[in-house]
Amino acid sequence: MKQQEITKMSLEDVKAQIENLSESLMKMKISHKVAPMENPLQIRHTRKTIARFSICAFTSSKDIFAISCCFIIQLFSWYNIVVTGNELTFNR
Repeated sequence: MKQQEITKMSLEDVKAQIENLSESLMKMKISHKVAPMENPLQIRHTRKTIARFSICAFTSSKDIFAISCCFIIQLFSWYNIVVTGNELTFNR
């Protein structure tokens, strides 16, 4: 499925697709361990499709701003960066 088609889907549909594809991926891996699949590249294709859906679900969620703000605050605390006015100060 192309990225344009995925972005047009609703968030609930994307999450449902991720669940369905994850289930089928697990079944494919198990069946491939028992007996070799005719086309083992299907596993790779399914894994990449799950990644496409996951990226779409992550970027379309409304919490992306909150997540990025929390990440920036965490980085500032790790590196002892202090914001004063328009300046960033690195404290050692």
